[in-house]
Amino acid sequence: KRQVQTLALSLIETRGLSEMGFQARLMRKLEHEGELDREIEFLPDEADMAEREAQSIPLSRPELSVLLAYAKITLFDRLLGSKVPDDPYLERDLMRYFPTRLQGKYPDEIRGHRLRREIIATMLANSMINRGGASFINRIVDETGADEAAIATAYVLARDSFGFIDLNGEIDALDNKIPSEVQMELYLAVQDLVRQQTVWFLRNVTASGDLAQYVAHYSAGLTAIEKAFDKVLPEAALKGLEADQKALVARKVPKEVAQKITHLQHLSRAPDVILVAAQSKKPVEDVARVFYGLGASLNLDRIAAGAGAIPVVDYFERLAVNRTLESIF
Repeated sequence: KRQVQTLALSLIETRGLSEMGFQARLMRKLEHEGELDREIEFLPDEADMAEREAQSIPLSRPELSVLLAYAKITLFDRLLGSKVPDDPYLERDLMRYFPTRLQGKYPDEIRGHRLRREIIATMLANSMINRGGASFINRIVDETGADEAAIATAYVLARDSFGFIDLNGEIDALDNKIPSEVQMELYLAVQDLVRQQTVWFLRNVTASGDLAQYVAHYSAGLTAIEKAFDKVLPEAALKGLEADQKALVARKVPKEVAQKITHLQHLSRAPDVILVAAQSKKPVEDVARVFYGLGASLNLDRIAAGAGAIPVVDYFERLAVNRTLESIF
């Protein structure tokens, strides 16, 4: 079985220089809060980081390992001190901690475990950092001003509404079946959406009560929109999807997985459709047809693709691009 932490390091390593600005800010924040001593941990100081950026030398894998560990430790502490581990919905994360056999045989004992909160906080912190990256929390805090508890709630809504756990599992199953660089591209596509959708849920959904009702609402909406793609997407978009799917299949990606990955580019805006449908009391399919039609008329997909491809390494430039895209949509 693929080691998720090893994968997390590989994803950060693959992104290279594009993450350096966020990594520098994370180290600075941890130092300011007295939680990190760069000298003790053999991490580059401010001058070293500036020199490396100038010479296009990213952090090494051992350095990234240290940063990943600190990100998890600090997030665990924040979550444990919040009310997040008390949400009944996160009992699912508690169950996943134990082997399947124990889940079926001792469910009540697991639910009543004396370290219930600690286990949930650990599972959630690991999931967020492994899937989002070491600087995941820091970059969203900077972009939205939200605290760790709110980000965790938004992450769970995004993760489970989109079914990211299952999708990553399908990509895991492609080990040694497709080229490693292709598999890494699939993981990166999912990670991009995890980050984007966490921010979306933070800004648009105020979750109160059991998270299950929100996950059910958005999951059902996403499923309905995806099934109706052939009816709601403009012809050019459908042709683009078909071409992208064929390109992935030509690189040995199974057709079903290729379809799910290529659909993400349009599903990324589907929560907006679901939100407008609820506010206007109109069928999701009707709202989707108008939404995607307007997007095509205004060339928003082309603008978004161009903005996302801008090669920026400066933290503030990337933040500006992200906020501009959010404003456009």
